[in-house]
Amino acid sequence: MEPWILADGTKVHLGGRVEGDSRCARGIRVEFEDLMDRRVSSGFGPIPHEEPLDISVPYLLDYWLRHQPDFEVASGPVVEYPKLDPRPAPPEGAVY
Repeated sequence: MEPWILADGTKVHLGGRVEGDSRCARGIRVEFEDLMDRRVSSGFGPIPHEEPLDISVPYLLDYWLRHQPDFEVASGPVVEYPKLDPRPAPPEGAVY
């Protein structure tokens, strides 16, 4: 699978290999190392049940990369996302 290429030239490969020495590349490496010690949310899925980031799953890595505020994905592979079930209706009488 082709890598994701960030606007600063950093390349991120499925499985967690990161090419580059920019601030973004170093930050991504830190996040990927932290996956071993703590749960990192991919942001994909209904709140509060987002799926944990798994850098070997294309749609989770794609979603995580594209929704980080500190960098921009310039190009990346075409990734098929699974269909999410619609959110259930709130219980009767619930106030949000």
